[in-house]
Amino acid sequence: MNVREETGMDGMITARGGRTAAAYTAADLTEPMLIVYRGSAAVVEIAALLASGRTAVVLAPVPGTTPADVERAERLAHQGALLATELGIKAVPRGEAGTRPAWQVVGDVAEATSAWLVVAGPEAEPLVGHIERPLLVIPDHPA
Repeated sequence: MNVREETGMDGMITARGGRTAAAYTAADLTEPMLIVYRGSAAVVEIAALLASGRTAVVLAPVPGTTPADVERAERLAHQGALLATELGIKAVPRGEAGTRPAWQVVGDVAEATSAWLVVAGPEAEPLVGHIERPLLVIPDHPA
């Protein structure tokens, strides 16, 4: 799926259809879905089937502590939030770069946001048994 973004006069990035990914902040969300985004559109598309019109935090956990790692995490989270917004989810991007294991970052963010569901791709297997929230793992789709 190709998400086209435009920058309006107010500087907000808007997905096709007029929805603004950056218009929602974590304070606006009550029990959001947590989408663990690592570039898989399928994860966001399945999440949209479950949460269209609801809110979500799009988390991009990236290993590393360099400025490039931080930028990559933020860019990936923003990309996922734009896709989610395009699919009808009120999305907030959250990039996390660091040295902690991804399952720990996901678990901490899920708890901090009171996520009602965590949706992730097949790389989420280490999350099983490590987080206290319901987890939906989306398998890879064959080409």
